[in-house]
Amino acid sequence: MRDLLPVKRRRAPHVGRPPAGFNGEPSSRYPQLSVRVPPATLDRLRAIAAREGRAMWRILADAIETYDGLKRRNGRSTRPETPVLTYPRSAKSAEDTR
Repeated sequence: MRDLLPVKRRRAPHVGRPPAGFNGEPSSRYPQLSVRVPPATLDRLRAIAAREGRAMWRILADAIETYDGLKRRNGRSTRPETPVLTYPRSAKSAEDTR
């Protein structure tokens, strides 16, 4: 009689860290950027990232978006053909901007 009952199998839990990119994609697939900055600038970026609890690349991406948006609103954009970068913000990023 026991052979007739269906056996429920448990799925193995996901192992490892969840993807940190936008829309659940792994950020390791993003292109890399290497830039030299003064030590004080790097220290400040690290402090902001730690205080906000966000990755440094997210802080930089938001800073670029803000900088470009301010230039466009003030009519001082030097290159109007520059594409506007759009990416879905994570729920945590959306909360930070409220």
